Order: sequence, then C-alpha cells, then structure tokens
Amino acid sequence: MTEPFHSHARYINAYDTGDKASEYARSQLGTRTHQRESRCISRLLAGVPRGANVLDLPCGASRFLPLLTDLGYQVTESDASPAMLRQGMRAAEQLGLPIDPQRFVAADILHTPFSEGQFDAVLCNRMFHHFNESTTRRAALRELSRISRGPIVLSFFCAASWDGLSFHLRHLLRDKRTLDRVPIRLGTFRRDWETEGLRLTDSAATRPGISKQRYLRLERVGLIPLSPLPASICTVESPQALS
Repeated sequence: MTEPFHSHARYINAYDTGDKASEYARSQLGTRTHQRESRCISRLLAGVPRGANVLDLPCGASRFLPLLTDLGYQVTESDASPAMLRQGMRAAEQLGLPIDPQRFVAADILHTPFSEGQFDAVLCNRMFHHFNESTTRRAALRELSRISRGPIVLSFFCAASWDGLSFHLRHLLRDKRTLDRVPIRLGTFRRDWETEGLRLTDSAATRPGISKQRYLRLERVGLIPLSPLPASICTVESPQALS
C-alpha cells in the first residue's frame, strides 16, 4: 500500500540539515522573486490589523520576518526543521529585530502544537508545491484551518501559467516523471480546500500568466471578513476569475 503522505515525508527529510538550511537562507533574500512575493503577501494580508498574532509556517530562514514585523504583527516563526529555525534566529539577530525564543517553534504542519484558533492569520509560503497528493494537501489545510481564526495566505504552483505549461512539456518530452514541485490544476486544489470547509476570498500571482507561483487567501466558510481590502498593490485576480 502506498504511503498516503509520502510527499510530506520527502519534504521533511530534504530540509532537515544544517547545510540545506544555510543554502536556503541565501537563496531568495533580496531577489526580485522575494520582492514579488512580499508584495503579494502584503496584499493578501491586508485587513489583518496591526498587533495581530500571525504565524509564519514554514518560516524557513525567516526571510519574511522583517516584512511581517513592519506590518505590525506579533509573529510566531515555525518550521519542522530546527536547523531552519536556528538560521532564522541568526538572521533576526543580524537585522536587529527583537528576538523572543518562545516565538520560534519547531512544528510539523500536519501536527502542530498550537491551540485551536490561536492565530489571527497564518502565512504558509512555498510549502504546498511540495505536496503532490490530495491527502497531504487536505491534511495540511485542515490543520491550518484549525489553528487560524482568520485568513490563511498560502502559495502553490499553478499549472495554468507559462511556467506550469513549460514544466509539464519539458518532462513529457524527456519522458521523465518527477514528484516534487509539480504544478497542479487550480480545480484540483479547489476541491482540496472546499473539502476542508474553506473558501477563496482573494488571490495574487507574482507574475500573472507567466510564473507558476500563485497566492491564495482562504477563509473558513461562515467566517466574517475582517474589513474591505484596499486597492491592489500587486496584480490580483478575483475568485470569479479563477473559476
């Protein structure tokens, strides 16, 4: 019988080393990709008030901690890899950000130690593109929904993009099958979040129509929206446009 969460185990094993954490810490910080991601994250967190308790999971090497701090949030950094957390604390110290060791928490997204509704919002950046089966995606969404009483802002790799189409074409021509970072259809992912009682309230793309990286703002069905969202600061698609 196939392990239902095999992509989750592969992801955990891939990043739980000091060398990988050190490499990852240097890979995106200060790049145009980081800037585009920051704009989209800021856009989709709009309406979450200053002072809110926000979880960054997985935080990686904490490259979004300065952004979240500047937005006025009380941030909890969490990752399954202790090596990543150590890199994150080191980066925060170098930037002169206030360090509270209690807010750097080792946690597996499928089984976090957090209480129900502990956070006003959750950011989950660059994790779901590692999960190629619905069982894992749905389990992760279920846990994020449990611990957040507000929006969940997450990224995934969408097949409906130039990069997504190119990815599948390259692997088809090479007759090579890969199980990681595979762009998926939006409709496939939609079934996952709707199964877990979530609804799409907004979305953004780092490079619309080109990049496979798509951001979603999901909220529990029946959740009262925080407030109207301000004018877009990055290109955003309405939920209807994604149907």
